[in-house]
Amino acid sequence: MEKLEWYCLKWDTNAKRPRMVNVMFAINLDDLRKKLKYKGKKPSRYNSVKNYEELKEYLQSEFFYHFWCKCEYEITVNSWPYVDRSTEVRVDIYDQIVPNIDRITEYVARELKLDFKRKGVAT
Repeated sequence: MEKLEWYCLKWDTNAKRPRMVNVMFAINLDDLRKKLKYKGKKPSRYNSVKNYEELKEYLQSEFFYHFWCKCEYEITVNSWPYVDRSTEVRVDIYDQIVPNIDRITEYVARELKLDFKRKGVAT
């Protein structure tokens, strides 16, 4: 069985320091396999994943559901040396995933041995 890994920065309140967390726990591989298997032949609860774009949408929606705008997945970023609170920016794990969603999708497709190709990219 595959163990997917993609790490993002999270604040550990117990240790009072940032740490890396594997965000792939949010992806239910059994559910994804069903979506890949049925290819639209089953009821709507098994909305199929037939290509790269649908896989990307599936991953993005799962990450959004688990990580977007939840305080336990937010960190505060500020300048160094510390200037003032007005320059602070809150960043959650979803904000860290969005710029990498294409790389994450390619990684998942490669690890699950899917023959999905990203449009507009030469291989």
